[in-house]
Amino acid sequence: MFRLQGFAAAMLVLASTAAMADTQDDAIAAKCPNAAAWKLRMQKAHPDRTAQARERRDAGRTFTAPAYREELHRRFLADQAARDEWTAKGMAPSASAPMLKVDADNQAWFKPIFRNQGFPTVAEVGERGVDEAFYLVQHNPEDSAFQKAMLPALAELAKQNYVPKADLAMLTDRILRFDGKPQVYGTQYLKTMDRPGLRLEPTEDLAHLDERRASMDLMPSADWTCVINVVYAPAN
Repeated sequence: MFRLQGFAAAMLVLASTAAMADTQDDAIAAKCPNAAAWKLRMQKAHPDRTAQARERRDAGRTFTAPAYREELHRRFLADQAARDEWTAKGMAPSASAPMLKVDADNQAWFKPIFRNQGFPTVAEVGERGVDEAFYLVQHNPEDSAFQKAMLPALAELAKQNYVPKADLAMLTDRILRFDGKPQVYGTQYLKTMDRPGLRLEPTEDLAHLDERRASMDLMPSADWTCVINVVYAPAN
């Protein structure tokens, strides 16, 4: 499975149900062989970064906030299910209302907690909980100030290998684009109704983009463009 960002990003797609992922994997392998090969190389080079390895580590932990961990998981699953449904409907703006409702509900829940307690820790909610908290934060595009406030905690977690560097890259790019600035790592794409496929949003220094992407465990931009068009614009 592939996600819309980096090494962990290349393990899963943002639309994450197993049946959809299996279908997408087959299409990605057929249409984007370089991306599929990159994924295999990264899995072999970093077996400790897979979702399965994360779950094994979490299985040996006793969490200080188990109820918080489970509520994060429930809300993450709702987030992903809403995005699966929206993606299946071609990401049409007219079909986004259920997803936006889930986002609004999640935001109303987690913002006060994050602002009062900070970003959750591995001791509290495990690596899975930290990862899922990231997704709730980055699916809050209308509050750039809140996302900026979360960046230092995410950067520290990335240093400790509890959060993929790719996640940090993605949130950095989202904040920059919200502020009207070019992105750094080329993680943000735009779909418009007047042209097929998805296109890279404005990005600084394109000549050295893949060097920056590699530093954050992101696959080459051309390969990732292939992947996201398979996932999000399969008919084009």
